[in-house]
Amino acid sequence: MNPARSQYCTFSVAGDLYGVPVSHVSEVLLGGELTPIPLAPPRVSGLLNLRGEVITAVDLHWLLTGQRGQSGATDEAAHVVVEADGERFALAVDRVHDVIDAKGAQHAPPPGPVRQKFPDIVGELLTCGDTLLTTLRVEALAVTEEIVP
Repeated sequence: MNPARSQYCTFSVAGDLYGVPVSHVSEVLLGGELTPIPLAPPRVSGLLNLRGEVITAVDLHWLLTGQRGQSGATDEAAHVVVEADGERFALAVDRVHDVIDAKGAQHAPPPGPVRQKFPDIVGELLTCGDTLLTTLRVEALAVTEEIVP
């Protein structure tokens, strides 16, 4: 396993623990004010001004539960800024946790219902000691459609 792929930035969404490879993460922002986009697809929670760079924020709560997240509604809400295929965007999450080193972790495919519901988004399940981590494929989370009509 590639050492860069064995470390995961972890966060929770709707009470479940998820992670993305650290190699895709450029920074983590606690809070952050979003600018809403009228008529944007539901997976887009808004735009984030990152020191003059405007990036799209993806609502992981909506993607994973089908309900709008509470981005910024709590003190623990955060945005994980990631890059995939040359595109930077933010993942709106409920709470950021530690970086987990998954070296030596048990790897398993996600259960059938999870694979059926999220065929492109979910990578695999990792068991690291007592922690069960669902990895997400950053490339599949990018917003590729036009967000402004």
